[in-house]
Amino acid sequence: MLVGPQKIKSLLPHGPSMQLLDQVIRFGPEELVAITNQHRDVNHPLRRSCGMLPVSIGIEFAGQASAIHGALLEGDESTKPRQGFLVMARDVSWRIARLDDLTTELEIRVQLLSRNDQSAMYQFHLCTQSQSPLMAGRMAVYFPEEPR
Repeated sequence: MLVGPQKIKSLLPHGPSMQLLDQVIRFGPEELVAITNQHRDVNHPLRRSCGMLPVSIGIEFAGQASAIHGALLEGDESTKPRQGFLVMARDVSWRIARLDDLTTELEIRVQLLSRNDQSAMYQFHLCTQSQSPLMAGRMAVYFPEEPR
């Protein structure tokens, strides 16, 4: 399943400058793979004043991938996507210090480990051209109760 920028925009609450993923290239019940070139944008809103985009920002890339995965799983396009908060990142490791040095497309892969009405747990990997992960870890997402 391919999902482009316009559809991604409808699935995330973020403004255009904070939409970090360009396209979803694979989606299934337990996995989503997205690609982006946003890490190369010199005007990226998460860059430090010195121009550096630290690898830790990769957690936000993975968080957006998990949000898109959850919205696509729910499948009801007539309603606003469910609000979720990234509440934990664990066992995060990386092999590089910064993302802005990467000259190729970044691939973000999230794998659903568990999900219930209140939370979801994902494993994530960031890599370039399907190489070994540049960053990996797990994250938890909390879904607050919807106001009635």
